[in-house]
Amino acid sequence: MAVGVVIAIGFVVQLAWRLWLARGVVAPAGHPDEDGYLIAARVLTGGPGGYSTENEEFRRVGYPLLLTPAYWWPGDAFAIFHRAQVISALFGAAVFPLAALFARRVLGTPTRWAVGAGFAAATLPGVTFYSNLAMTDAVLPALFLGWVVLGHGWLAADTRGRRWAYAVASGALAGFIYTVHVRGTMVLAAHLFLMLIAVLARRVTFGPVLGSIVAAGALKSLNNVLLARIGDEIHLLGVSPGSQLGTALTVDWGIVTVVTRIVGQFWAMGVGTLGLGLVGLLAAVAGIGDVRRRQARALTLLAVLVATGLIAAGSAVSLPFADHRLTYFAYPRYLHFLYPVWLLVGLAAARTASRRRRIQAVTATAALMVFSAAVVGLHVADLPPTPFIAFDAVESTLLSWQWSRLDLVGPTIVAIALCGLLVTAIGRSEKARPTASGKAMAAAALVVLVLLGGVGAEVTRERVTMPMVGPQYASDTPKLVRDLKLGPGDTVAEAWQVRFPDLFNHMREVDWAPIVFFDANVPPPPQATVVIAPWDPSGRGPSWDGRSWGMAFVAGAPRQGWAVWRRTMT
Repeated sequence: MAVGVVIAIGFVVQLAWRLWLARGVVAPAGHPDEDGYLIAARVLTGGPGGYSTENEEFRRVGYPLLLTPAYWWPGDAFAIFHRAQVISALFGAAVFPLAALFARRVLGTPTRWAVGAGFAAATLPGVTFYSNLAMTDAVLPALFLGWVVLGHGWLAADTRGRRWAYAVASGALAGFIYTVHVRGTMVLAAHLFLMLIAVLARRVTFGPVLGSIVAAGALKSLNNVLLARIGDEIHLLGVSPGSQLGTALTVDWGIVTVVTRIVGQFWAMGVGTLGLGLVGLLAAVAGIGDVRRRQARALTLLAVLVATGLIAAGSAVSLPFADHRLTYFAYPRYLHFLYPVWLLVGLAAARTASRRRRIQAVTATAALMVFSAAVVGLHVADLPPTPFIAFDAVESTLLSWQWSRLDLVGPTIVAIALCGLLVTAIGRSEKARPTASGKAMAAAALVVLVLLGGVGAEVTRERVTMPMVGPQYASDTPKLVRDLKLGPGDTVAEAWQVRFPDLFNHMREVDWAPIVFFDANVPPPPQATVVIAPWDPSGRGPSWDGRSWGMAFVAGAPRQGWAVWRRTMT
């Protein structure tokens, strides 16, 4: 069967699987991030604005631009969200062909191996977990792989036309990644670094370099264009991290916290890739010497190393210090989109290394994981009771089967053991005269990765995503438009005292005008014809009584603690 056909079939399988994972996920799990992106996309297509927890410094609008097709034809908030899930699934499925292309062109692995390894990379929990959500993490893995492939293509191109095409395309994609998330700032910096070392190594000429810079700058400026389009339609509630950057390294042992967070991210990478990502990262570090020989692969991986280090350090400093989330000390999310690259590098290294090198790689990976787990463990042991959120640690909760606490020991042991087994199995396929059993073991290793990813995606959906989504729209929770028939003739006001997931859900449901928010302790806005406010039918909690303001009770959501009132007199 032709490789193109296999790739096409694999893409369809990846897409269908991701759509299957989206079943029952009818609302965002990642409030309020997802809501902010969806509302920004609504504004870009001419709809009303609302509120976002973004801050001015880190605000990016490239991802909402990708979500705008969800608003191209009519539909309520639930239909829009499902369309956004399809967009996420498409980008997630695209990781497979891009990963296969990366393995084949950049790493130089055989075609069949590249296809199998690419399929395994696309099933990583760090890639699939976000496929049923409307988050930047759903699109970044594919975008980053595209940038790496294009950047390498530029360095390896054998004609002037191709060099120009790859240079401009890689710069444009780096610039666009900048508009998607603040992590794109580090990717753009890595792209500039790649251009610098490529010039110093005399791999490229100044013409394509200038073209790449112009393309990157043009796409980077797209963020400002989109922000101008949004204007003041969206009100920002986020606090700029700039207020903490000046003191992060000096106050209350901040430097220790930052170092722990950096180290913890690499522990999380080891867990999330079963050690293979760290094998790849260490192999890339060991191969830095190849840069002197001007090898395109070494230069490209050095740029990826720079991006990895910058993101790890940047996130460690910018994550809130006052928000004592336990998972911030071993936070995988900001490096998740790099996992496919490092997994593939690790697989390629295991495939071609000698037996001695494989033992050294696994030993070094085990040592790094044990060391990083110890650093994190020592730091968090002195913390007061601190919230643990499984949403922030899908791989470690999966490997430990601990869904309410951070387990550092179990995932470390499991990841190291599986790393040793997988590296051993993969290495047998590249002996001087590989046997059929050796090739079968290598293929079996990839199958194991795919199966673990597939099972893990379903388990984390049931254990992490659905418990966050299910209660939002329980069987007795009215939908504002579908059930209560609110529409463009209604001016909706909502009390800030309604819990924030419901506030943002309602902000998406009311898609004809911005919701007017008010304090339940004062009279509702006079222009409001519908009010959503706290309500506790048991009488034990706060309840807003709309009768005092000429309103009649319409319906309530007892589990969420809010009710809808409609004005009956003027």
